Amino acid sequence: MKQFILIIAALVFASCAHKPVSLTPHQIYQKMHDSSLVILVNGQENGSATFISADGLAASASHCISFRDDKIEVISPIHGRLPAKLVAMDKGHDFLLIQVDIGERQIVHLPPAKTAAKTPDKVYQYGAPVYRRGVVQSGTIARDGIFYEYYGGYHNHYIGIVHVAASVQTGTSGGPWVNEKGEFIGVQSGTLLVGDSPSGIAFMAPVERLMPVIESKQNAVTRNVDFKVMPIETQEPNTIKRYGNFDRGLIITSISVESKTIKAGLEKWDLITAVNGKSVTSIKEFIESIKSSKDERLNMTIVSIDSETSSTLSVPIEIVEDRIGYRKEPKKDNNSETSVTD
Repeated sequence: MKQFILIIAALVFASCAHKPVSLTPHQIYQKMHDSSLVILVNGQENGSATFISADGLAASASHCISFRDDKIEVISPIHGRLPAKLVAMDKGHDFLLIQVDIGERQIVHLPPAKTAAKTPDKVYQYGAPVYRRGVVQSGTIARDGIFYEYYGGYHNHYIGIVHVAASVQTGTSGGPWVNEKGEFIGVQSGTLLVGDSPSGIAFMAPVERLMPVIESKQNAVTRNVDFKVMPIETQEPNTIKRYGNFDRGLIITSISVESKTIKAGLEKWDLITAVNGKSVTSIKEFIESIKSSKDERLNMTIVSIDSETSSTLSVPIEIVEDRIGYRKEPKKDNNSETSVTD
């Protein structure tokens, strides 16, 4: 009987030892503070980051750097200013992986969570809003699963993110989102704006989509499009009427004059009703149909505005790897191997 009780006690102890322990809010803050980093690009503060491994790997947002040969440094509140280098990126999730030269230092890091955050989990974000370092903000996961937001300007393609109910500011980009166990659940990427003001919805690149890059230390390749679409039902009634009997699909609301899809025949205000013969009515359906395809071109069924008929166009897919060049083009040595110019 005594031996049986000892076995039960041992099993209970073992189960407790493996159960993640929730931290107090202040413990979470202290852990984020000690693992946090400010990114310097060519000496200028340009975002936030955090250590995610004991050997100095750190996570941030890919839009925090502009060129592959930018000089990258970080500032740790514990260890001061340290050199760093680019390891890999996932432009489809706005993720940047850097290696910080920590020498023999013992660092605090945020371990990546093994399970995805879900609604309505409480989460915390740490960063440097408008150069105010060391600020923590709270929020809740606002939507389960991945959504796709179109990032114009620097990106010009869709980014896979999770929506978080929280207001965030310039300077927090690249800072960590953390769960109540103090685990790294994602990178702060962007925010939904109404005009120039945050609307209270933040965009987080989720850790479960970042792990392939973290584990392989290789750039991710993403199939994408370089134009923006919106469901037809989001438009004004007078606009919807201009597509006649076609009342389902996605309208191209923004397309760059440099987009290679223009040569294929796509234009702003075209209504996309199907991809490879399969109807699409949401942004998620549209982007995931592109990501799941193995072809370099897709057949898109479109309806031009003020047209009564549909047509099919063969449209090239945007292949996004790192899509980031050099400030100074690398020179080639006698063996035709590429080397970076200092």
